[in-house]
Amino acid sequence: MALGSLMASPAFWLPGKIFPFKVGKWVGLACFRSLVASSPNIRRKKLIHKLQEEKAFRGEIKIFCEKVEDFREEMWHFRGKIRVFWDQILGFWEEKRPFWEEEKTFWKDEKAFWEMEKSFREEEKTFWKKYHIFWKEDNALWERDQNLLQEDKAL
Repeated sequence: MALGSLMASPAFWLPGKIFPFKVGKWVGLACFRSLVASSPNIRRKKLIHKLQEEKAFRGEIKIFCEKVEDFREEMWHFRGKIRVFWDQILGFWEEKRPFWEEEKTFWKDEKAFWEMEKSFREEEKTFWKKYHIFWKEDNALWERDQNLLQEDKAL
């Protein structure tokens, strides 16, 4: 039985002429197999990383959508202030009472609103830049993965 187990392992029963290099070299070549075989592992890790990036980016999209809703609410609130101010102007002509302090407050509110609108537009611009860059990179990675998959299938 001991002889049978020795016969089963190729390094012992093959003569040196048929198996000209040492078994150590042959085993050493097997380490390259792990490099070749690990490419799907590397791709899987990159895919996981990309999915994590996408999840984080979708979180940013959700936050940005909430900011858009908040901005819309502020816009409607400001429109309401404009209506009130118009009503005060019309009331001034009818009642002949001063409304200068209310006018000052309104113009301060208007200035604050336009500053908020400007910062929102800048934030919106940077968001869309990030959005386009993200999907451009995502599409490039997807195409590369598809090409690698086709190469794997061809092998």
